[in-house]
Amino acid sequence: QCYQQAAVKDPQYGPAQRQLGIIKLLQKDETGAAALLRKAVILDPDDALAGQQLVDIWRKQVAKNPLNPDFHLGFAGALQLTGDFNGAE
Repeated sequence: QCYQQAAVKDPQYGPAQRQLGIIKLLQKDETGAAALLRKAVILDPDDALAGQQLVDIWRKQVAKNPLNPDFHLGFAGALQLTGDFNGAE
């Protein structure tokens, strides 16, 4: 609830978005986690933990279903957001 309150008081506060994303991961809500972690990385491109968690979500999605182009697109987007332009390409 504290992270949620922080995010409501300041929606531009990346650490709250990151922590909410990690909680979603722990709850097995990968879609919700990815959205929150993506927002955290956009708000703070230097947040290495948020970036790594986001990349890991998409890496696992690609591993589960390597034929799904949407998963590859999500993975590439996560890599691009975290500054790995070669990997994204």
